Formats: sequence, structure tokens, C-alpha cells
Amino acid sequence: MADQMRTCLDQTGGLWASGGLVNTLGSVFTSSATGAGNETTITSFWNTLVHHGMLILPLDYANAETLFDISELRGCSAYGASTYAGANDLASAERQ
Repeated sequence: MADQMRTCLDQTGGLWASGGLVNTLGSVFTSSATGAGNETTITSFWNTLVHHGMLILPLDYANAETLFDISELRGCSAYGASTYAGANDLASAERQ
């Protein structure tokens, strides 16, 4: 997880203390240039959601035919949504 995001999340202590996010839905969206690390980023983010009492809403494999289709470049996993952010790669952006 990027330091800036961790710093942002670390500043949510007031919400945690008040229970402001208990029983709310939470999910994570990531982006990377290669797709590497997206699932690790998502699952490491879940720790904060759980500490806030949030209900994690992953994509799971309910739409498996989309997740397993490797006919074109796409980002996604059962853990959450993701995308590729390559330099000037509009062709892959249009497919996501």
C-alpha cells in the first residue's frame, strides 16, 4: 500500500473511536502499471476495514466467466476491482 494511503487511513482514528463505520459496506479498488501486487494491496487494506467494523464486500467468483476470460488484458480478482494504468495505454483503458 502506498505511504500516502496508509497515512490517510491512519488518520481515521476518530471514526474508529466513534464506531462511525461499523456495519457499513467496504470494498477496495486498486490500480498498477503491471497488475503485480493488486491482490496483496486489496487484502492489506482489509485490515483497516475490519478494525473499523466494516463489512467487506469482495467481488468473489459469482461472475467467474468474466474473471477467467483471458482473451484480452483486464484487471480484476475475486478480492476486488483493479485496473492497469500503463503509460498512454488508452486501448486497455477502454476495455476496463
